[in-house]
Amino acid sequence: PRIEVLVPPPGSAATQTDGSDAVGSSRIDARLLDRVRALLAKAESTNFPAEAEAYTAKAQELVTRHSLDEALLAARAGDATPVVPYARRVGVDHPHEKEKAALLDAVARANRCHTVSSPELAFSTVFGFDTDIDAVDLLYTS
Repeated sequence: PRIEVLVPPPGSAATQTDGSDAVGSSRIDARLLDRVRALLAKAESTNFPAEAEAYTAKAQELVTRHSLDEALLAARAGDATPVVPYARRVGVDHPHEKEKAALLDAVARANRCHTVSSPELAFSTVFGFDTDIDAVDLLYTS
């Protein structure tokens, strides 16, 4: 079936000239991403389940705290730019596609996002704010 276009594809003529981030681009601080990736790498490399869970929980805590800090800064600055939700498609392939879609949904809900699964097309669509979707993508792919 035809798949609806959610945002202009990369390289298309629809670019922003006001200096703001492009649609769907990451606004998460690079240092924070490095810290979260390091924590997730430690979680994946350990043989101890409790230690892996602690590293993953700390990564989730950092992502959540950053998201809340960004919202507070925008509110204090009186930013008149409307914050709009986005949608991003995440591949959910064989094997275990139902379990992967359920995991993506759990991670999305923990980060204030929602998912709609399209198993016949091998993806789920994550709906939420840009930084929240970035967090979901990072944590899910780990």
